[in-house]
Formats: sequence, C-alpha cells, structure tokens
Amino acid sequence: TGAKRANLVGRNILDFKKPNLGTFLEDYLLAKKDLQPRKYESQLVTLNGREAVLAGWLVPLVKNDRYDGMICTTRNISDDNVFYSHTTDHRLTYVSPQIEKLLGYSPQEALVKWTTLASDNPINQRGLQLVEKAIETGQIQDPYELELVHKDGSLVWVEVREAPVVEDGKTSSIVGALINVTEQRKIAWELKQNQEGLRNLVDDSPIPIAINGKAGQVEYLNHEFTRTFGYTTEDIPNNDRWFEKAYPDAEYRKKMKRLWKIDLQRPRD
Repeated sequence: TGAKRANLVGRNILDFKKPNLGTFLEDYLLAKKDLQPRKYESQLVTLNGREAVLAGWLVPLVKNDRYDGMICTTRNISDDNVFYSHTTDHRLTYVSPQIEKLLGYSPQEALVKWTTLASDNPINQRGLQLVEKAIETGQIQDPYELELVHKDGSLVWVEVREAPVVEDGKTSSIVGALINVTEQRKIAWELKQNQEGLRNLVDDSPIPIAINGKAGQVEYLNHEFTRTFGYTTEDIPNNDRWFEKAYPDAEYRKKMKRLWKIDLQRPRD
C-alpha cells in the first residue's frame, strides 16, 4: 500500500481517494452487502505514488446474520502469486491466471482437488493437517509450505497463506494465495551444502582452528586444535579461559592479550 501501519490503522476506507482504491471500493461494498467472499483485482496508485495492480480476497465477518467486519488479503500480482479458493473437501473452485506460469496448467485444468497437484513429499502432510484444522476450527492457521508438481514433472515449492470462510458458524470454504519460493529453497539448500562442506574442511584441517563468537565465547574447536593443545570447548568456553590456560604467567598473559587485540584491529587484505 505504500504506507506505514500507523497511517492505516483506525482509518475509514471511505476516507481514501479513488486513485488509491481503484475498483477495490466497489468490490468491498458488494462483499459487505452480499455477506459473501469476493475476489478482487484493482489497478491503483499506492499512497507513496506507485502504480500497482493488487488482487486478493474480501471475506466478510458475519455475526448473528449481520456484517461484523472484513478480512482483506492483498498481493501485488506482478509478483506472480496465485489466488485460489477450495471447498472443505479440497476441490479448487477458483484459481487465478497466474497458475499457468506457476504450474503450467490453465485455470480450468487446475480445478481439481489441490492434493492431486502435490508431490509425495512428507512435508505436504503438515500442510494438509493445517488445512483440516482451519476447516474444523474456522480459524486462520500459520503459513506453511508445499511441494507441488509442475505439468512438466518438475517440482515447485510454494508458501501457502490462507483463511477459512465461515458462514453460520461453519467453515464453507478456504481462500488463499500461493507464493513461489522455489528459488529461495534452492538458495537455502546450496548454502547448507556449502556450509556443510566448509565444516568438513575445517574439521579435517591439519591446522588447529578455533572459532569465536562476537562476545568472546569459543563456539568451535577442530580436531587438530584438541590434538595439539589438549583442550575442548568445555575446558575453554571463552577467550579469557583460553588465555589463562595458554599463558599461566599473568604479566605475559597481559602482553599476549594486548598483541592479540592489536592484531584483531589490523586491516585485512
């Protein structure tokens, strides 16, 4: 929206100028009148002057058959997020056009049980459990990730953010958005592999290596350090204990600490 939370909370939607709402206000008023969830897509100008196309769901809150507020989800669809709704038996009833870019299916082809689009990755069971809990309780659950299968057979990771639509105290459907996080997943995996490779390299190094935290705690000693000096992290949990054990003479220890600090402050190439 281009605005800080403090500048939005407490404001009446009717106070915003039309360019900042686009067709959103019309959809909002219709959802409020009909007391039915409504998807919207609106081209507008954000409060910081940027043009955007926002899309999402308007979900009226109903209490005693009367309007009691509105849940609004919104995403910039230039981010290629997919909006959807499905029944309580998991059959998709609406999928936005971005599904074709995400999974290769047309919106019409994707109107199946969403579970058929998922891989056999065990992580998908947690997502199914959260959906079932949202249906059972009528309460929004935490975001979760799913591994889906593209039409070409490749795997696609998505983050799922959704909300139950409750009518007369009972969940009638689920609405939400899929965010493609495949690239982030790939980067995280590569970083983990690199980190594990680095740790193995340090573990097997013939040179004694110690890794210290910013507060001076000893976080890691490789095998060669323990073989050379005989100390473990239990023996020297921090730098002060290391200096005490390595330099028993107080005056010499003070001198070595000073030289060590000078060396730390020296610029590195």
